[in-house]
Parts: sequence; C-alpha cells; structure tokens
Amino acid sequence: MKAKKVIAMLLAATLSVTAFTGCAINKTATVATLDKEDIKLGLVNFMIRYQEAGYDDMYIQYMGEGYWDKTVSGNNTVLETWKKNAIEEAHELYTLKAHQSDYDIEVSDDEKKEIKKAAEKFMKANSDDVIDEMSATEEIVEEYLELRLIKSKMYAAIIKNADSSVTDEEANMAAYTIVKLDYKGAYDSNYQYQTYTDEQSAQIKAQADAVVEALAGGSSLEDAAKAAGTTATTGTYATYVDPDAEKTDDSDKKSDDTESTESSESSDSKTKDSVYTTNNLDQSVVDALNSLEEGQTSDLITTDSTYYIVRLDKKDR
Repeated sequence: MKAKKVIAMLLAATLSVTAFTGCAINKTATVATLDKEDIKLGLVNFMIRYQEAGYDDMYIQYMGEGYWDKTVSGNNTVLETWKKNAIEEAHELYTLKAHQSDYDIEVSDDEKKEIKKAAEKFMKANSDDVIDEMSATEEIVEEYLELRLIKSKMYAAIIKNADSSVTDEEANMAAYTIVKLDYKGAYDSNYQYQTYTDEQSAQIKAQADAVVEALAGGSSLEDAAKAAGTTATTGTYATYVDPDAEKTDDSDKKSDDTESTESSESSDSKTKDSVYTTNNLDQSVVDALNSLEEGQTSDLITTDSTYYIVRLDKKDR
C-alpha cells in the first residue's frame, strides 16, 4: 500500500470523547530532548490519547470499565505503561528522523500535501472536547504523521542496506518477535516468585485476548502488545535439523567424529526431537515458528504457565 494511502487511513475515523480523561496540558512543554531537539508534551499526549481511543472499546469488552487504571503486570497501570511507551516511541521516531539523511530519505511535497489533508480532516471530524483532551492541533497531527512516514521509509531502507553476508551458523538461524504472558505468577523485585490469584490470571488471559483481537484488527504485533500494556521482544532461534540425529549413546561414537551440528546434546544422548541449539523457547513455540512463513503471526499458544504469540520475521538468515 502506498504511503499516502496509509496516511489517509490513519486518521479517517471520528474519535469518542468518552475514551479520554484528564485536563488541559501545556502542549509546548518539553518532556525529552534528543540532540538538542525538544520533544513536546503535546505530541506525546496526542500519541497516547489517539491510541487509547482506538483500543478503548475493545478493552472495556474484555476487562470492563476502569481498565486503564488496572495493574495487569509489574507495578504500573496500563495507562502508565502507555505513557512510558509513548516516550520511548517518540525517542525512536526522532532518532530515525535525525538519521534520515544517512539513507537519503525524504518526505516529498506530494506526501506533505496528503499529510496536511489528513490532519485537516481529523481536526474537522472531531469535537472541540476531543481535540482539547488529545492536545491536538493541526501542526501536531501533521508532525506525528510525518514522523510515522519517516519511520516506515527508514525501516525499509535499513532492511535493504543490511549486511547480507552471514556465517554458516547464522545461516541456520531464524528471527522472530514474541509476546510472552505468564499467567500463573511472576518474580517480584526481590526475585521471589509470587503466584497470581484467579482474578490476576483472568486479567492476563484478557490481556492475551486483547492482543489477539488487535492483531485481527490489523495492528502489528508490537502495537498490539503495547496497547495491551505489555511488550513484544525479538530474538533468533536455531532451525537446523540433523536428519541423521537418532537417539544414540555417545560411547558408540567414533573418537574422531568431529562433525559439527546444530542439534542440542546431553551428556548421554541426542535425539531427533531435541535439535534446536541454545533455544530458550518452549518447544510449542519453536513448532509454531517453524510452521509460519515470513511475516506471519501465530494464534495464541497456551502452555502450562504461559501464553505466547509469535511472528516469524526472517527465515534461515
């Protein structure tokens, strides 16, 4: 889809004022500085409120009223987590903008016109109350859309210019993104395991369902996780399977057998079912990843203690 179509779709819907709480803010206040460029509170608040409005109805369906004030995991409420994530996202957007010239990235005049039209449409489509709660101005909306467009272009350019030379070991690795939600319990700040109550476990399940629902609505795994008050992390895993890896006693091996494989080995044996080297992943997650094509995301994976959702980002690099 062309960038200008994405921009036009971003702000097509009218938002509901019921999604927002709070009072007027100082839009020009500085919340962070990157290379002497100030990140303004108005932009960050707009990012938070826009995303909040998009997910509010879904969260009420799963969690009930007052979801934003609930502590789903960790010590922060969902809204506090969103605020933290918004600052991090703003930092990422401005960092990419600062380096766009390194990749010859520009926003064309036609794209700027489309951004301006989208911003104007948004301002006209929403009531004054909504605009005030979002700290929205036409300039803030335009800035946000331009930053998102630069991010999209930078991502494509970085991937295109990535070093394509890999080692033999790296060639047997695949990259993934994962959301992991433990529903039985978690370790506290003192490294003591705390078992969740039934209500807490139910909240975690609702959180997982919210991620799945957001994915079904077209969100990326990263955005769906962030909106649900959690995070998506990345990693790699070994995919190579040695076709000759039968269960064998090590004493039967020849002393000069130095063939290197990507299979995991114990001191006594190696099995065809244990061929994923140094993978700290549940086998069900590995199996799900191996069943996906690049860019595909799994359904909800449920183990004895954890919910997982994974996306295969790159096969056998």
